[in-house]
Amino acid sequence: MVGPLVPEVWPDLVGEGDGLQEVHECLTVETDWAGPLLVDVTWHPEAVRGGLPGTLNWSGEHDMQPALPPVACYAVSRSRLRAQKEKLRDRLYTTDQRVRRDALLAELARRAMALSGPRQDR
Repeated sequence: MVGPLVPEVWPDLVGEGDGLQEVHECLTVETDWAGPLLVDVTWHPEAVRGGLPGTLNWSGEHDMQPALPPVACYAVSRSRLRAQKEKLRDRLYTTDQRVRRDALLAELARRAMALSGPRQDR
């Protein structure tokens, strides 16, 4: 799935994202009761409660909300997933954009972790 890198919940980063897209992973799960279902568990439930896109209390009867609004979707084999994602990224980003994308992604992860609450070692 390809869609906007920066979630709208952080408007201060949207400008820095300047339209950058993200190559995002989610799953399609085949079920006997509902057919194929989109499953996306990207964000911790507390991060979803904090405003990031996602589904809480999923029933398994409908698609989950993806972590980003899709602009394009691609099906790839599990054995070539990483290589295919990198090929897509090569099409989407210049070298400078990739550096900016990586920095923004690190900031997004930091903010999402902060929404998820303190880390508890297990």
